[in-house]
Amino acid sequence: MAPLYKVSKEKIDELYYLDENNLLKAIDTIDKAYSVIRGQDFDNLLVIDKIAHLTDTLKSGEKTAKSLFTRKRLERERIDKFKREKQQEYEEWLVQKRREKGVKYGAPPDPSNRCPNNHPIRATENLRSSEPWRGIYYFPDDPDYSSEAKWCFICKEHAERDGYRRPKGNKYKGNKYKYRNF
Repeated sequence: MAPLYKVSKEKIDELYYLDENNLLKAIDTIDKAYSVIRGQDFDNLLVIDKIAHLTDTLKSGEKTAKSLFTRKRLERERIDKFKREKQQEYEEWLVQKRREKGVKYGAPPDPSNRCPNNHPIRATENLRSSEPWRGIYYFPDDPDYSSEAKWCFICKEHAERDGYRRPKGNKYKGNKYKYRNF
């Protein structure tokens, strides 16, 4: 009867605070308790009465746990679906913005001129039309990083493939910025 202590009324009240995985464990514990009870022969009427009460408690706990599990699973699935839809909308929006810009990579800055967290390399477009480059890209630790961003990139390779170059001048030669690709 070892697992029986876990299915007391207090434990059943705790079911409301469990996540899906722990609810599954609780359902398993209740099933084990049932099997222990079913495998016993009880001669004492007092014990039989207590076992009947315990069985009622187990049934109540199992019903509660299964109901909570289903409700939490459905809520998680609803949230996951919402996140996937939002991500899909963002991806479609980003593809459209790239198409409008004529680039393959990167993302636009937000209205306050900040680059997205996963696109920290900012690019400007203040070059003369005679230059073969579209603009200049800056790493976060560059002196001119605060320049107005026209586009943002994940890595320097993407910026260069889309026609942006590093700034010229000695203050950029020793740049030790180590940037990881996402």
